[in-house]
Amino acid sequence: MPRARLAWPLRLAVGTLLVAGCLPSISDLDHGPLNETFAVSDFFSPSGYMGDGEYFGKLQGTPNVGCKPRPVGARGNCYAFTYLPNDLGCSSFPCVDPWAGVFWVFPSNSWGSTIGHAIDVSKFKQVSFWAAVDGPTPFTVDGNPQPLKGLAGGIGPNGQFAHLGGVDYSDGVVVMDGFQIGSADGVMTEMKQFHMPLADGDKKVNCQVAAPGVAANCTSGAADFLIAAFGFALHYPTDAAQCSNPAVDCHSPLDSSMFVNPAPVHIYLDDIVWDTQAP
Repeated sequence: MPRARLAWPLRLAVGTLLVAGCLPSISDLDHGPLNETFAVSDFFSPSGYMGDGEYFGKLQGTPNVGCKPRPVGARGNCYAFTYLPNDLGCSSFPCVDPWAGVFWVFPSNSWGSTIGHAIDVSKFKQVSFWAAVDGPTPFTVDGNPQPLKGLAGGIGPNGQFAHLGGVDYSDGVVVMDGFQIGSADGVMTEMKQFHMPLADGDKKVNCQVAAPGVAANCTSGAADFLIAAFGFALHYPTDAAQCSNPAVDCHSPLDSSMFVNPAPVHIYLDDIVWDTQAP
């Protein structure tokens, strides 16, 4: 399957789900539409691995195992991910800037080759989730604090499947927000709740009309279906890593991921919800 390679944090890569658990069937394309508050894991699966998640074993996640204590009334599954920066393909410079993430998509493993889950986006006001990050410190890159990026929508094949004689399906809705890791008002080692408001403009930012190889994705100025209900992405804190070759700058501008025994980053997520109530 083709891969779209975009810059951090939205370079897409087709990944295989490496976790256990009950997931929506790819053959059960529900026609909904979703129009009431719902837990993302009830319909969407975390199978859209990207960045270093392309490489086997570099980003691993397990639902309902190893989670932080769950918030009262938490809905859906909780998740614990472990991320190690990729050290493959770095025989020459520059190497790939180390970052990783996952999209929760419908159907599983979809990158826009088929229609997503039917949804009445006009009903929803926010995407909320709880998150915590444990990792090496400082959580910075070249002195710059790094965010945990929250994502919703944004899948767009950009002609990949149309080029193969199929149809490109794209999310009409696109939302992205960043929450600084290690900041008192951002993501800490203990679970906190975060909110991504859904403004009217977010619900139609990527609307398109039907054309050869392209599926229409909006009516009444809002998205009709949803491929990626949620996603996260974060950069590896390269300032906390030791270079494998002290004579080589393994930070920017070379962006090498050749590190000596890099410490893992642990990402915890829970209660991931599309909500009809405002933040």
